Amino acid sequence: TLLNTACGGIMRGGFLDAFERQMAGYKVAETRNMDGDVERPPNYEAVEISSTKRSTFLTAGFRFIVGPDGWKFAYRTSTYYGNQYFVLYSEDSAKAQDLVDRTWTDLEANNPLKGEAFALAGGFLKRNGLDWSEIFLEDKNEKGLKRIVRIVNDKGASAANRGVVLQGPPGTGKTLGARVVMNQAKATYLWISAKDFYELGSYGCFVNAFDLARKLAPSIVLFEDVDNYITDYTVDLLKTEMDG
Repeated sequence: TLLNTACGGIMRGGFLDAFERQMAGYKVAETRNMDGDVERPPNYEAVEISSTKRSTFLTAGFRFIVGPDGWKFAYRTSTYYGNQYFVLYSEDSAKAQDLVDRTWTDLEANNPLKGEAFALAGGFLKRNGLDWSEIFLEDKNEKGLKRIVRIVNDKGASAANRGVVLQGPPGTGKTLGARVVMNQAKATYLWISAKDFYELGSYGCFVNAFDLARKLAPSIVLFEDVDNYITDYTVDLLKTEMDG
């Protein structure tokens, strides 16, 4: 039986960490790295799990495993375009599926991204001391952004869904205002740029962003300079994702 699963972008480190926790008590009988007829050294990589935690994982290789109950299986892991892929080989498909399901359940329950600020395709953002006194905004715009922070901090995940459009020429404080919101709001913050859309596609970026934001609520999602990815189709998708 072959069982496939994958996780990428900013969630890659959390998934690898959750998988390692589920492998506690299992014995690694051997680690190899076969690429066709060629054998290479197994590849280990230091991967960010959160803004304050990283760990080293096997990211390209083949492992033979013996479970505490004697269950034997193997898995191959590889990295491609920022995604971590796993293929499990086992004669007991139920146990293999249970291992994968437990990994995802662990990640859902202990998601290290909650409360963090990050880009969807990968990379954590540093919250610094930038505040309202250091930027120049028109009073009406500053009041609007402050209101967002106040609502999120007062109501948390129970705050009603709402959106704000920041529009204007360069130098009017749109990006800096968004950074102050990131610093001031007690929420998970997803900063989505054209790079994320390029790597994940328009559909994948919208769906993954809002799906992750719901799981990590209270959340703020910022889409910055993604005009080329806004079409009639993605506008409809955006409205669907924001509803409820």
